[in-house]
Amino acid sequence: MLVVIVMGVACYKQAEPQGFGKGSERGGEMRYLSSFVGATILTVSGIASIHSQVITNSRSPAEFEEVQGVVICWFEEQYLTIFALVEEYGWTPILLEQYQGLMNTQTTLVQEALNEGVEVYVMDDTSHNQVWGKYYSDYLVPDTLAALGINSPLLRVVPEKGQNSPWSRDWGPFSIYKEGADSLYLAGRPFNQLIADYISRPFYQTTIMDGGNYLTDGFGNLFCDAKQPDIDLVTFGITDSVRVADYKVHIDYYLKLINEETFIVNEIPFSNYRPPFDYFFGDSAVLDSVVERLSQRISCYGRPYKFIRIKTAPTLDSNNVTVFTSEASYANSLILNRTVLVPQYQYSVQTDTAALNLYKKLMPGYRVVGIPAWHFAGMGGTIHCITREIASDEPVFVSHAWYPDTVNQTSGYPVEAVIRTRSGVANAAVYWTTDTTLGFQAIAMTNPGGDTFTASVPGQAYGTRVYYYIQAAANSSKVGKKPLVAPSWAYNFLVLEPGACVAKPGDANASGTYTLGDVISGVNYIFNKPGCVPTPLCWLSGLLCRGDWNASGTVTLGDVIQAVNFIFNKPGGPWNALAVGVCCLP
Repeated sequence: MLVVIVMGVACYKQAEPQGFGKGSERGGEMRYLSSFVGATILTVSGIASIHSQVITNSRSPAEFEEVQGVVICWFEEQYLTIFALVEEYGWTPILLEQYQGLMNTQTTLVQEALNEGVEVYVMDDTSHNQVWGKYYSDYLVPDTLAALGINSPLLRVVPEKGQNSPWSRDWGPFSIYKEGADSLYLAGRPFNQLIADYISRPFYQTTIMDGGNYLTDGFGNLFCDAKQPDIDLVTFGITDSVRVADYKVHIDYYLKLINEETFIVNEIPFSNYRPPFDYFFGDSAVLDSVVERLSQRISCYGRPYKFIRIKTAPTLDSNNVTVFTSEASYANSLILNRTVLVPQYQYSVQTDTAALNLYKKLMPGYRVVGIPAWHFAGMGGTIHCITREIASDEPVFVSHAWYPDTVNQTSGYPVEAVIRTRSGVANAAVYWTTDTTLGFQAIAMTNPGGDTFTASVPGQAYGTRVYYYIQAAANSSKVGKKPLVAPSWAYNFLVLEPGACVAKPGDANASGTYTLGDVISGVNYIFNKPGCVPTPLCWLSGLLCRGDWNASGTVTLGDVIQAVNFIFNKPGGPWNALAVGVCCLP
């Protein structure tokens, strides 16, 4: 029977309680394959478990490192429940909305991951178990995807039995590298070995833990909620475990590490609450304490962390779905190489748009895509919670403490990096320019010993902005870059005289006067509008402080409002732009 509705397609045949033999649970393997020629139905390769061994010099990679694939468990239990209710009551508005919402989230995730070029492992429960009189073995996930037009050789449908939870983040496998960047292992609960076998990687059985409460920077630092269970830190290569709060149990609800030094943190205005559905109103105090606790630590590069606050969507109650503002989080996003998948809640267009714009500003060069998520949010999790990335099989690992925003020297700029690959480093270079429209030129890096590589970018005159990135090739021909999205975006810094004042604070368009043009430039920066390069900093004439009217270190709508109040001489001031950094000209 084929059920077709507006936003999704479900494919399953009538239950057959008897006569299902091995290899025929879906009407025969040939039917299963021929119904979906665009996907690969994987078979077990038989890699042995190594849970009795120790992974030497292990390292857990960060989410923002290179990945080869992502695991998504198809929510068959809920879909079959809906189908059973539909047979009794028909497609009621509530059932239709729930089905469309859940299906739209999962199918959009699959398609956008394929668009990024990573393998997608869709877990398909083939057990002959029932839910509401429907058999999991009768639900044909490949047919559902095919009917929706999702076809790709990168799509892997993985038959499994009995694991039908959609929360792939919590039950899915962990990626661990032996010797820092050598062989890839997968680790986790016993049933995670299925994925390891399918991609021919060794598997390490560990104590039970939830992946949603496991946040690492790739350098041995683990950030988790206070309720994190004990794990074998040595196996995961963890040298420092930081418990930041006793709050939501899972840290990925409210904290996101987008590079080695920058956290996105939820911000929950009191206006987001909707009594009587909300019953806890202390979110802001907890989140502020998280920032305070992490501010007392330094990054793997020995520098302070940066914290960017992002407002959640407000609480919603609609059609038997309640989404609490603390769980309508945009921090619960997923990074897949050069793509960032950000939750969208549809009912709150303003916060949805603001979240997308913030990610585009913080992660220039990435493809930022919104994913509908509010029906899963009503169940307690969104995009990060229902996915699990698999790290690259052979990474080119590059560690580099990038230059700060400004540099006070003209005598050359040493660039040092630690580079590791399984097959060894064939060559490495620093690519640099002072004008990205003219391209980059390469300077070969030398290896003074060990895994360290160095080069020096020529000194530049004061007032020059320098852009650079690192590229390394392994002996296996695998190539890696730092930052990963280079040359679409590169590290950059401005060469300034010590103590120099080079701009008027608030003079976004560098006109020397304050006009509505500065206001427009500030708005264009905040919303990452096209029209100049490189965005968005070009809207502030290359200096963040030109738009930072209140000297807060960031540019927000608060700065725009202050600029408007100053230009129109509104009461309640003073509204003048405050001097900050090199923006200190009168």
